[in-house]
Amino acid sequence: MEQIILARHCQTDLLASGDSSTRRNDSPLSELGLKQAAQVSKFVNKFEYDAVFSSLFIRTIKTAEIINENKKPQFANINLSEYFAGDDGKGRESTTMGIARTMSFIYPMFDLYKSIVIVGHNAINSTILRSFLNMEFEEAEGYFKSVGQVLVLRRDWQKGDKVWHIEDKFTPDQE
Repeated sequence: MEQIILARHCQTDLLASGDSSTRRNDSPLSELGLKQAAQVSKFVNKFEYDAVFSSLFIRTIKTAEIINENKKPQFANINLSEYFAGDDGKGRESTTMGIARTMSFIYPMFDLYKSIVIVGHNAINSTILRSFLNMEFEEAEGYFKSVGQVLVLRRDWQKGDKVWHIEDKFTPDQE
């Protein structure tokens, strides 16, 4: 694999309401979220990709569907879901466990695809970024603070790239 496009899901009804009391719900995209997804799609579709992956949440699946205008194979998988937490918001999964879960899903794809799109969540996308760019989680998390943010990661060993790097990035309108 030489390219991974990481996208955070777009704005949801719950995020738009400002209600943080039910942070782990499966809220659908808001009207702004649908517009953001169209903007993200326009950006992402400048790049070639072979498949689109998302978590099992409605917000990531819908964002992925809108991005995937080329009708490439699309898959939802639990390994890309948010960190597992209880209803009280307290962690049931450590960062190490999240890295193992997520990266053990991604690494086998290296021999199957040249380029993929992953539509996920802030923490999981930050985990992936952290793993590929060898950075602290807090630094990686800064790249996905806004909904709909996209990073294009590249590593083309045939062109001499020795490490993964950020090739491009995009943030849709936030209002």
